[in-house]
Formats: sequence, structure tokens, C-alpha cells
Amino acid sequence: MEGQHTDMEPSIHTIEGDYLDTLDYEKSREIDLVIGTLRSGKEIYAHAEELYHDIFMLLHTINPKERLVPPSRLEDSAKLNRRIIDELLKKDTTDDLRLQNGGMYFMSALGAASLLETVMRWMEGNNDVKLDPDDGEKIFPESALENLYDAMENAPVENMVSRGLEMANIKVSKERDIAQAIERAFGKGMSEKLKFDIAQKMSNDKCYSLIIKMLERLRFVAHEARRKKFNKGHSINRGYEYSNNLERVLPVEMSLLKGDKSRPLFFKKYHDNKLQCIKYQKKDLRKSGPIIACVDNSGSMEGMPEAYSKAVMILLYEQALKQRRQFIVLHFSSKDKIERFDFDIGKRELEKLVGAIEFYAGGGTDFETPLKRAIDIVIKGRYRGTDLIFVSDGFSEISPSFLEEFLSIKRECDINVLAVGIKEGIWKRHTLDSFSDCTIPLPDINDENLQNRAVEEIFVNMR
Repeated sequence: MEGQHTDMEPSIHTIEGDYLDTLDYEKSREIDLVIGTLRSGKEIYAHAEELYHDIFMLLHTINPKERLVPPSRLEDSAKLNRRIIDELLKKDTTDDLRLQNGGMYFMSALGAASLLETVMRWMEGNNDVKLDPDDGEKIFPESALENLYDAMENAPVENMVSRGLEMANIKVSKERDIAQAIERAFGKGMSEKLKFDIAQKMSNDKCYSLIIKMLERLRFVAHEARRKKFNKGHSINRGYEYSNNLERVLPVEMSLLKGDKSRPLFFKKYHDNKLQCIKYQKKDLRKSGPIIACVDNSGSMEGMPEAYSKAVMILLYEQALKQRRQFIVLHFSSKDKIERFDFDIGKRELEKLVGAIEFYAGGGTDFETPLKRAIDIVIKGRYRGTDLIFVSDGFSEISPSFLEEFLSIKRECDINVLAVGIKEGIWKRHTLDSFSDCTIPLPDINDENLQNRAVEEIFVNMR
């Protein structure tokens, strides 16, 4: 309790977290949203950073009341913050907000930043701050802090605190739903900071929202396609086991997705690796080469085409992980413009995957550049059995001499080329047909059935 802190140095903080809480607090201060909130907060109130610390600890530490610093140890500068913390501790909605955080530091950071913004707006209305007529900078008179003390004593702060908690609960609830959707889309293993960064970008980046919206549906289609291929003599049934591998899950488990009440149970069992699955022993198949995704990044791909192609890219990354194959992304646009992302065999590299998702070049369309780079990779790696998936909505001529060279290496190295042509009428099928084993048309990019069919064709025809 408060009395346990004795004979210690004066504190500028009203709540002192433990070592792990302090580490989480330091990580929270690296979040862009928090950095911006603190920057603007300190323009209004000199001790905004200390107040953010105290609110964060209130929301994040296990027993905040036991971590309160005794009033006798508080610096004078911390007494105003203590008054605000005391008001927050009186509210049941503070406990609701703590429960919503679920121990995740980025949720505590979001709640603390939201509350700090509310307090700062209240303080700005009660602070005697003027603007310098020469440069427009804010001038803090010596009486500013005293004015805030007086305002806190004379004006009821309950309404301000209640309003701040209501807004923070709404923001955290919304962000938690988004974070859960992100985790379902990308799987476990993503850091809290990465989930929070993506959640923040989703409000401004339509591509992310489109990807996450379609990814679960397309993943199910891909898994079903692989299951059909997988069961055609590629393995031997060795019984049953618990897993979250949707390629091998039993039909009785998949039926849970049909009901609104049973669907959450399916996701829980998936998350906990508790779905009943067929246990297979793989036959001794020839080792495959890498999966190479050539993704059109030209200006015309902006919007749904970009989102769809990157959703397919994510599914290919997941397939490479399952098959323990190298995965390489080649983002292409104008001539000689290539951005390459290499993923290690069997290693989940989510931050690198996010980098591949966020990269967008714009510009024109050139097919030869990514195809040349792809065969260079195959030749240098001495690979056989490579899957090359080529996704584009554009048209590019390929010289006869290069086409002859490409097809020769393709035969020699056993490269399986699958091409997806988006927006029929804009792309020219004969060009894709000339270098691919299978050309998959996607004339209406917004048609979910056509999206599903294209993914099915890709994953049925891959090795």
C-alpha cells in the first residue's frame, strides 16, 4: 500500500510500476501516436509526460492502488497529476478500460494517450496561455501552473474524467477488434507494436483494410485447394491429431463455421491448435525450389488490384513456410525497377512481410525485368522445381530473343509459371500465355467468386 514506500527519494510520478511495467512504458513511448500526443501535450502542460506515465501505469500495472506513491514523497509538480489519478481510480469505467487492455502495452498506451488528450483539452481551456505576436509560439506565464491548480480545485473534474474514460473505452474497444482481426489475418507471432502500427495505418491506408477483409476468405479457398491436391496420392493417412492446419482439418470441425454461435469456438480451437485434423505421413517427394512471387506495382494496380495481389503474396508466403521452401517477392513496375524481399526457409519474418505489403512503386509496367531477375535467382541458386507466380493488370511486350531464352531455362530448370491477369481487356492474354504454364483470368477484380477461383487455380497448380 501507500505506506510501504518510506525513506525514499521524492518522486515526480504518482504511480511506480515494476521492472516489466517500466519496460512496457518505455516501449510505448516509441509509438508514433504517443510521441505526437506527448509533443502537443507538453505545449499545454509542462508535466504532460509525467501524467502520461502515471495514466499508463494506472491502466497497465496489476494492482495500481498498491503502486501509489505516498503524498509525502511526491514532488510539488506531481500533486496535480495525483489529483487526476485519484479521480480516475474512483471510476468503474477505469476498471473496464483496464480489462479491455488485456495486459497489452499498446492498448494501455492507446488508452493513456486518449485520456491525456482529454485532460490536455480541459487544461487548455483553463490555462492562461498566450501567443507571442512575433512568432506565434505559446508563452507560459509563471502563474500558469497555479491557474491549473485553482481550476482543478474550483471546477468539477468528474465530468471531464468521465468523458475521457468514455472516449478511451470506445477507442480501445475499436482498436482491440482491429488488432484481433489483424492477428487472425497474419497469425500468431506478431509483436504488439507491429499489430498496433498496422492498426493505426489501416485508418489511412485502404489497402491494409482490403487485404485483411479478404484474407481469411482467400486463405480458406487456398487451404481447400491444397487439400484436394494433397489428398491425391501425396500422403498416407496415419490417424488423427490436434492442430490448426486447415488443409487437414476434419469436416466436423469446419461445420462450426456455419453457425453464428459456434463460429467463435472454431476460432478459439484454431488459435489453441485444438482442431481435430488428419495426421499424414508425407511421401518422399522431390525437393522443390523456391516460390517466387512477381507482383505488379505499376500505378494502375492501386486499390483493389494491389490489395488482392498482396493478399495472394501473403498466402504464398504461408505456403512456403509450410513446405519449408524459400520465398522471394519481386515487386516490379517500370523497366529495371525491382524491389526484392527474401524470406528464410521455415522462419516467420512478419516485419519483413509487412515491408513487402507496404511497398508500392507506381510507374509503368515491364515484364522482362522481373522475369530476368527470376531466372537469375534460379540459375544462381541451381534450383529445380521452382514455382513462379506472376500477377499483373498491365501489358508489356517481351522480345522474341528474351522469350526464347526464358523458355529454354524454364524447361531446363523445371520452373512452373502461373500468371494471373487482372482486368481483362486491359491486359493482353497472349503475352502471359507465351511464358506461363497456366494463365488465370480475373476480369472483374471486385467479384469475390472470381477472386476465389483465381486463388484456387494458383494453389491447385502449384507444387
